[in-house]
Order: sequence, then C-alpha cells, then structure tokens
Amino acid sequence: MIKNLVNFLNSKKELYGWRIIHTYLDGKEAYFIKNTLDMCRGKDIEKCEVTIFKKFQQSENTSVGSYTFFVHPTMSGAEIEEELDNAIYACQYALNPSFSLTLPSNYQPYPILSNLKSYQFDQLLGEIVSCVLNVDEIHESEINSFEVFLEKKDIRLITSTGIDYKATTYLGNIEYITNYQGEKEEIELYDFYSFANYNEQDIKSRIFEQLRISKDRGNAIKTPNLGLFNVILKDESVRKVLNYFNVQTDLQSIYQKVSKAKLNQFIQNSDASGDKITLQKVPFLVNSPKSLPFDLNGVILKPITVIDEGRVINYHGDSKIASYLNQPTVGIMPNSKYNCGSTSINELKTKPYLEVVSFSNLQVDPLIGTIGGEIRLGYYFDGTNVIPVTGGSISGNIMDIINNFKLSKESVSFDSYEGPKYLLAKLIVTGND
Repeated sequence: MIKNLVNFLNSKKELYGWRIIHTYLDGKEAYFIKNTLDMCRGKDIEKCEVTIFKKFQQSENTSVGSYTFFVHPTMSGAEIEEELDNAIYACQYALNPSFSLTLPSNYQPYPILSNLKSYQFDQLLGEIVSCVLNVDEIHESEINSFEVFLEKKDIRLITSTGIDYKATTYLGNIEYITNYQGEKEEIELYDFYSFANYNEQDIKSRIFEQLRISKDRGNAIKTPNLGLFNVILKDESVRKVLNYFNVQTDLQSIYQKVSKAKLNQFIQNSDASGDKITLQKVPFLVNSPKSLPFDLNGVILKPITVIDEGRVINYHGDSKIASYLNQPTVGIMPNSKYNCGSTSINELKTKPYLEVVSFSNLQVDPLIGTIGGEIRLGYYFDGTNVIPVTGGSISGNIMDIINNFKLSKESVSFDSYEGPKYLLAKLIVTGND
C-alpha cells in the first residue's frame, strides 16, 4: 500500500510536498465487572494518515496550503486517487505563510525503554488482571468494574523530502471504578492510569489508595468555608497547574501573542519566595507511552531545558512556527520533566491545610492562569485533626501563586509527566457547610 501511495503522490507535480504517517497497532483489551470477565478482545489496526502541501502565489506573497486525509488498506487505486484530487482542491482553504519542509537527518534507531516489550500481551494481560483482582480490599470498599488495555504501535514516517523514520511505542491503560456503600449513600469514583512500564506494586498501591479514598469519601463531612487557605494538590492536579509553564513557552502561544513568557526573562520573580520552576522538554521518559525519538514533522528530538530556575531560556514547539519566529528548530516534544522542590510532604503538612485528592474536574487555563474545581474528597487539617471533607470548591489564579507555591521533594512519573508529586499554594476554598 505504501509503495503505491508514494507513487500516486509523486505523480502529482503540482504538490509542494507530502507526509505519510503509517501506524500499525497491535493490542489486547479485557473488560471486567467486579471479578467476572465480561469481554476480552484483540486489536489489529492499520492506519495511514496523509498530509499534502501545495504552494499558492498571492500578490507578492507565497502561501502553503495543506490538507490531511486517511487511506485505508481496503481502498482501491481509483479511490485513493480520487481522495488525493479532492485533497489537492481543498488545500486552497487552509493557507499558511510559506515554510520549509523538514529535511532528513542522521536518524539512528533508539533502544525501547518500556519493559512491555519483554512480554507477550496475553501473558501480561493475565498478570495485570491478577494484580488488580488481588489488591487488598478495604471493608465495604470494592472495585465495581475495570478495563485493561495494552498496545504496541509501530510508526513509520515518510516524507517527500526523503525522510523514512521508524519507531515503536508501548502503552498500558487501566480504567476502574471503585464503590463504597456508606450509611447515607453509595459512592462511585473513577480513576485512570496510563503507563509504559509494568510495575505490579505501583498498580496495587494506586488501586488500594483509590479504595481508601472511596471509603473516606463515603464518610466525609461538608467542606468548611476556609477562604484563602493552604491547599495541597497531588499527581494529576499538579501536572495541570505546572502545564501552565509548558504552554506559555510553546511557540504556538508565542506566535499567537497569548504568552507572557519572554526569552532570557523570568517567568517567576527573580526573588520568588517559593520554589522556582525548572522545566525540560524531553523525547523520552521511562514511564511515558508518548515517548518518541522524532516528531511527526520529521524533526529529530533532543532534550532541551526550557525554563531554568524561573528564567525562560528556550522555546519549544512546531518547526513551522519556529521558522516564522526565526527560532531554533526544537520540534514538538512529547514529555515534560520538572525539577522537584526541597520540602517533603510531611514538612508541607505542619500547618493547617486542605489536601484535595479528588476533584470532579479540576480546570486550569494555561493561558490566563485560572484554577477551579469542585472537591470530591479532601483532607482538612485544622491544626489538630485530619478530617475527610467533600463538596465546595477551590479557585484562584496561577499569577497569584506563581512566586510562592511550594513543590514537594517527592516525585512521580506517569503518562508524559515527571516531576513533583505535591504542590502547596494559597487558594480560595469555598465551603458548602
């Protein structure tokens, strides 16, 4: 299919260039209701994404139009050619300032970091299912249902400029719902865990924690109205807050003039009393399913420090935008790595605080900095006792906390994030008591 597709594309002399992203996905899935298998199935999916580029002359300016379409293995030559002709026509409606297509570089295949490569998926699926089913139970709290997904994806990038790169990624996902039957109501909580390295203890610890949280949620009281208060966030919530720095230094934000980040200037105050951010964009993280040695424009990716102790020293992002802004070509880097702080979680908890471990949906706007979310479960320390609370909300803005938040010594790695596990900041807690 690829050879015929390349021939079709090369026959269209009016094109400026083209790109093919060919993926082959091999996967296994299992669906359980409590401890009973409901369905198990395999996935075998081939997909071919084609993007074409065409130049247009407009007065004294040259623009490049692009259009993306999909070619399926069952399509005939006539169907592919018809789809291609339609795409060429559609290019005129998606114009950008002219840019150069990425040229091939000295690409060397990389060692796969994921330990999923060492398993047969049938075997690994059985191990993960057994791991989930053997998590220590907490009285009256149980797993209602869960799903396990395993994927191996072979990616091949081919372009009109001569690029022909290949890479393989691995992905594991576990989705589960925990139940707790409280005195007044039944509690259901959802969690999702994405990984590239299988670690039995990590999975058991995470699910056990979710079971404990479900029970505490069932016994929680209403959140008091605390006003501006010490709030501790963890894991995914920390990633959402710190993603502000990732988005602010992305070339797309710079180009659209929606970023406050300036090269060689501090994005935090130079004398900030809190922890200063150091952010690296990296192609590989051991536990990231998104690790790739190149981006889908064909740029070979290399680690780069974007923010160093609160000062912006590089931008990152799309090579096309980099050319518009006369910036170095860094590429679209999949993973973010943040330095941890110097304070342990126990030290962060010496004064009254509200630790929120579950939100209905914490929302953080990475452009204007607003933070807000409804509390599903939090732990309120009044100086003497730790009390589970629910309801109410937290709110604030990153610009109000950017110079005095505290990051934990403790780190965590999941999905495309590696960095501090906890963050403490002064946020507004609106209660519902």
